[in-house]
Parts: sequence; structure tokens; C-alpha cells
Amino acid sequence: MNFDKLKNGQIPIQVIDKIEKLKELSIRLNGVKEFSFDTEFDRFKRGYGFKLLLLQIFDGEICFLIDTVLIKDLKPLWPVFENERIVKVVYSGREDVDLLKRTGCNLRNVFDVQVAAILCDRSERSFSKLLKSEFGIELDKSMQTSDWIKRPLAFEQLIYASNDVIHLLSLKSILESEAIERNVSGFVQAENLSLELSTTKDFTPKLSKKQLRIFSGYHQAKLLELFMVRDSIARNMNVPPFHIVSDAHLEDILKDRPAFLEKPFSKGFSRKALATGRYKDDFFEIIHGIDGAIDWTPTKEQKDANREPGIDKIKRSELLNIRYHPFKDEMIKRYGENAAEYIIGGLSQKLGVETIDFTEWKQYQIDLYSEVTGRQ
Repeated sequence: MNFDKLKNGQIPIQVIDKIEKLKELSIRLNGVKEFSFDTEFDRFKRGYGFKLLLLQIFDGEICFLIDTVLIKDLKPLWPVFENERIVKVVYSGREDVDLLKRTGCNLRNVFDVQVAAILCDRSERSFSKLLKSEFGIELDKSMQTSDWIKRPLAFEQLIYASNDVIHLLSLKSILESEAIERNVSGFVQAENLSLELSTTKDFTPKLSKKQLRIFSGYHQAKLLELFMVRDSIARNMNVPPFHIVSDAHLEDILKDRPAFLEKPFSKGFSRKALATGRYKDDFFEIIHGIDGAIDWTPTKEQKDANREPGIDKIKRSELLNIRYHPFKDEMIKRYGENAAEYIIGGLSQKLGVETIDFTEWKQYQIDLYSEVTGRQ
């Protein structure tokens, strides 16, 4: 495909597939006040891990699509992303920031359009709905679930990827002014700083709340052992763990171990994984060693031990009526329902207990709650 004359409407698109072009782009971006960016990635969908497959940037004039499959070393670009003078505009950027941090980039001065829109009391939670509402633009989302690993990328994929960044600067300009008018710009800044300082997530295998609830402590440990083996196999084969065997199937083995031992590996497991004898042996060793005499069903005491400490439901309801609901009503009155929902997100759990612990609150939440309730 000839990328020389590629455009999205009147906006030129340049595909960056060589390190020399990346260095030139870094020099260009170092002279702008702001740019928008987005990423296309695979997160345990077609392969193992969280992998950056395309990085899109719009500087207000040209859209740059950086092929991160062909260019492995993005270090020439990171000084621009880490430059505090330049604003980096993103939409729902939690995963994008996380992904760039995994590649060694510590972003500074980020502006999240989605967060600003919600705090300005917009009801549209998706990028496409916000674009339609603000500019009357309808995006073609047919490429959203396409395979971003294969090369060359299709023309439709390149246009789709460019659409994710070319409108962000205009949205940011509108919402920035609106946030000032609505007296929420301080909240927007606080959330953007929180995004900037966020840490990467740990992908170590863990049990779900449901699994912790339904299994005894003994079988929780055995299930986690199976998860660890599955994860090791998936990493070595570069496939998502669920391609090896599903959670549900491993749970069924614990619930009916004799049925598995009667016909080991007859269903549910990847044939390709089992073709490697060592993997099969690792699974079988754990499953065969499970004490079949132990009832997998947790006792009431075990269930209670897995639950977080709580208080009487009636008492909790009383506390919420005294603390949470008046605060929520005041936030709705001041900022609107959508903004209030975001501002007070998670506080119902924190206000329905005997003693309020403010350590995990955002500072602006503490300030607002103190102002409304008179509590210090």
C-alpha cells in the first residue's frame, strides 16, 4: 500500500515504520504545545501479555501512525511524552498510560477527555457517542475488534486508528472551557494527575471473588496452583491463558475430581499444549495429588473468613442515610447527576462503616465532604 498520499478527510496521515522517521517525529513534536495520542494493543486476546501494536499521534495538522510491530525501540519518542511543557490528550487513557509505562515511558501532563466530559456532566460515556453529540460525527467502529498484529494493516484500519486521535484536541478545548464554567476544573486536574501517577497493573494469576467464596481454603490453594501452571504454559506458547483451559473447566475438576481421573484431559484442554508432555505432567501432578477425601464445599466459617469484615445491614443503612445520601444529593445539586456519580464513586462503601478511613479518598473528595458535612 502507498502511504504517501493517505488522508482522513483533509488531514494527512503518515505511517512511521522506520526509526529515522520516528526521530524526525520526535523533533517535530518537541515544538508543539499539545498533541493527542491513542494506542491499539492486544491484552491477552490473541497472545500472552499486554502488547503495544500501534501508537497514534495527532499534532493538530498531521496524524502519525507509529508501527510498533516494526519499530521495537520507541525511546527516541519518550522525551516528548515526558516533557511537562507539552499536553498529551487522550480518551479513557488508563490502559494507554499503563501500556506506555510498561515500555519505559513515564508520561507527564496528561489530559483525559473522557474524565473531563463526565465531570462536565456529559451523559455520553463512549468516544463515538461524545463525537456524535458534540460534532455530529458518526464513526465506523467495524475495525474495533480487527487483528492489529497482522501486517500490513488494511486501509480501513489506518483510517479507524486516525479517527481515535484527530478529534481529541477540539474536544479538549471545548471541555477545558466548560470545566472552568462549571467549577470542576480543579477536579479534572486532580484526575489527570492521578492518571499521570498511576502504576502498572500486576498480571499475576489470582482467584476471583466468586472462587474465593465458593471454594474451601485448601481448594483455593490447589486452584491457584493450576492457574500458575496454566499461566506458565500460556507465556511459553504466547497464547492467552484461557486458550489452554478455561477457569470453569479447572473449577469443575476440583468439584468432581474422580470424573477427571476416569478420563484425564478428555475435554477442555488445548491439544497443542498437551502435546508437550511436560505440561500435561504438571497439570496431572497437581490434580492427582488433590486430597479427594476433602469436601470442596466451604463451611460457613470458611465463607465468613473470605468475606470482608462488615457491620449489621440495618446499621449500615442508617449510616448511609446520615452520611452518604445527603452528600450525594448535594453533589448532584452542584454538579449534575453524571458528574456526581463520578465524584462520589466508591464512597458508599467507605461511608457505610463505623469509622471513616480517609486514607484512600481523593483529596478533592475529602475537601468536598468536609465542606458539605462540616467534618474535619
